[in-house]
Amino acid sequence: MTNEGLVKEQRTFLWGTASATSKPSFLCHDDKMPLSSYEICEWLCSLPRKFGKANFIGFSISYDVTQILGGLPYEKAWQIVKQLPFSENENPRGLKPNRCKVFWDKFAISHVPRQYFSIGILRDPDHPYKRDKDGKVKYPRQIDYEPGTLITIDDVFGFYQSPFVKAAERRTCGRSRTGDYQGRQGEAR
Repeated sequence: MTNEGLVKEQRTFLWGTASATSKPSFLCHDDKMPLSSYEICEWLCSLPRKFGKANFIGFSISYDVTQILGGLPYEKAWQIVKQLPFSENENPRGLKPNRCKVFWDKFAISHVPRQYFSIGILRDPDHPYKRDKDGKVKYPRQIDYEPGTLITIDDVFGFYQSPFVKAAERRTCGRSRTGDYQGRQGEAR
């Protein structure tokens, strides 16, 4: 908050990812303009093709997810955060969260805070579920993604329960500074 009591708008300008065996990949504009939610979603969905069968992780990604959700229509962001149909906003029936995918434009999105963020591009946004040869939805319903576009980013903050710098200082690729493997809470395994 500023001294005048106004809330400053937060925007995102740079996203990046890397692995031990490939060059880093970044998303940003040369003219330093903020990134849109749509651009971020498309970029995230391009990563599985670039990195192959990788486990995507983030450290305390709630702020990053908030930056994506901030550019979505209110109803879609509400559904993702609450994990309920938007109708529950106006007329609550006491439904339990169901962690379903929310469809926005060509994307299917789900998020469980402090656990994961998942997004993929739909093969046909007008028909998001896989169909049989007669065109009927297969049961149990399965989302029909474009191959190589589904990404799930696991939030590892819950594992470390500490700020990133402290977690990084304690670990170097799963080994302590002495070279012995250290499990959770410093247990030798």
